[in-house]
Parts: sequence; C-alpha cells; structure tokens
Amino acid sequence: MDNTQIHTMENPNQIAMYLKDIFGKAMLSKKDLCEFLDISSATLNRRIKENRDIPSYVKLSDSKTAKVQFPIFSVAEYYYELNHNAIKVSTND
Repeated sequence: MDNTQIHTMENPNQIAMYLKDIFGKAMLSKKDLCEFLDISSATLNRRIKENRDIPSYVKLSDSKTAKVQFPIFSVAEYYYELNHNAIKVSTND
C-alpha cells in the first residue's frame, strides 16, 4: 500500500477519512492493519500480546483466540502520533 499521500495529512481526522475511503469500513481487521502499517502478522500478534506499539482495538469475545478489530479513528490517531513524533524539529541552533 502506498502511504505517501497520508504523510501530508494534518490531523487524525483526515487520516481516518482516507482509511475509510481505502478500506470502506469503520473497523480494520488484523490483515488490513498489517497491510496499512506494512508489518507482518507475527509482528502484529506479538504487539497485541505485549500490549505495546499498537492502536487501540476491540476484542470480539472473551476467548483467548478472539478476533480483534481496530477502529479507523484509533488507527488514524496511532499513525498520526507515530509519524508526528518520529519527525522532531530542533529549535536549538
């Protein structure tokens, strides 16, 4: 997936609208999220297990093997913060 256009978006709302247009739904599956973030399913599963470096998600049942879904806005906020915090501009000359 080519995410070059998304880097110019100024806020999570714009990113959420973009994701909604791309995927056509309000919740992303694990597969969708892996595609969007360009990570493997093993990486995503490890992050879920460790509860780190991942957007908020909804577990569809209480079972250990329950499916999870990622709300579009949660993914948009995560992606925005990830890219905003990755680019730090020094104000000290």
